[in-house]
Amino acid sequence: MANYLVVSDNQRVQLGPTVWNRGFIQSTIDKLLGPEVYTVPPAEQGYIQVTANLEIVPVTVTAPVLDPLFQDPVGPNYTFSNNAATMSWGTTDRPVHMIQDDIKSRVASMRYDLESANTTANIQNTIVTLDTTRGGRGNFTQIYGWMQDGQTVGWKFPEKWLNISKTELGLCIQTGALYIQTQYVWEQNTDAQLANINDIPSLKNLWSNVQGYYANTMSISAKTEPEDDGA
Repeated sequence: MANYLVVSDNQRVQLGPTVWNRGFIQSTIDKLLGPEVYTVPPAEQGYIQVTANLEIVPVTVTAPVLDPLFQDPVGPNYTFSNNAATMSWGTTDRPVHMIQDDIKSRVASMRYDLESANTTANIQNTIVTLDTTRGGRGNFTQIYGWMQDGQTVGWKFPEKWLNISKTELGLCIQTGALYIQTQYVWEQNTDAQLANINDIPSLKNLWSNVQGYYANTMSISAKTEPEDDGA
């Protein structure tokens, strides 16, 4: 289904783009010409010359091509030729402070993903996956709190069951904490860099580095985490 414009007075757009909606188009024309001056056809017919100064024009809509983090759309702009129109958009750079705010917000969200993405530790010569979600690491610290020195506890890691000591459980907690803190340090360093950047090319370079770090770290986590067997 085509889109249409209602155009008056030398290509002044009064309505649209819109799919063919007889009532919607009729209401616009009635406001321009008065009621019962012209009756809009029930079905679309392509270009319609309503009066010498009023037309219904089919329009090709072109979506703006932009990077929404760094650019805003400008327009729309219309070109008219052979009883048809084309709608297009330009772009303009967003204000630096707005880009900084959006990157900062995205980095905080990415850091949360990273801190919850799990890490590994070597326990009893076995590389095991450590749950670094906030709920998962709470399980480690809760059990550690009531364990006695010399006591062991059966722990179901994704890879296998291990009977681990309090010292080994402490190693799991320490390894997870260091991994999580690394992500917070990354966020802190990124925020500090953001605060000292005042031009868009540098912001784009920083954002590229952020995306690279995020993708690489998440990829490592995915490789070290075994598939869920449903148990």
